[in-house]
Amino acid sequence: MTPAPARAAAVMLVCALVGCATVPQSTRLRASDFDFTIEKMAESLAASAFLAERTADSPPIYITINKVENLTSDIIPVAEQWMLVARVQGALPLRALSKQKNIRFQITPEQHQMLRDAGFDGDLGQAPATTHVMSAQFLSAPRTASHKKEKYVNIRQDYYYLEYAINDVNTRQIEWNDSFEFKRVASGLTID
Repeated sequence: MTPAPARAAAVMLVCALVGCATVPQSTRLRASDFDFTIEKMAESLAASAFLAERTADSPPIYITINKVENLTSDIIPVAEQWMLVARVQGALPLRALSKQKNIRFQITPEQHQMLRDAGFDGDLGQAPATTHVMSAQFLSAPRTASHKKEKYVNIRQDYYYLEYAINDVNTRQIEWNDSFEFKRVASGLTID
């Protein structure tokens, strides 16, 4: 059996060789980014002229949500794009807004099984006649740089722009839209 100090020295040597002291960083979109933008989107929508006059007793509005149009550098599979939309529909701020303003967010029934197969277990409801359509477009602009004395690129910044819009199905008029921006920064060599 190897003595404890020798084992500790061996572990430290292995960590030094494989670089376990550095934590990998990423500029990829995260679930928390969507939670943040959904909260901001609900605030913006609640304060909009589109919903200003509405109450819980207003005639219902049925908003069908389209899948995200992903124009970022991140690869987001189709099922995950629909999952993001389902998270919008099921978010607590929007569920509260739905009750206060008598609006319902829905996903077309054709997408329900795909969401179930992808692991979504929230309420999807039944889709009545659509009065409005919500769309979302995600864009990104990556930037790279290096610290002044470094020879290699070791900083990456991704700027994200997420835009949401609600259109009336009959008039095709934009009833509400807003955008949200943020950036993600990661540093370290590519091999890290």
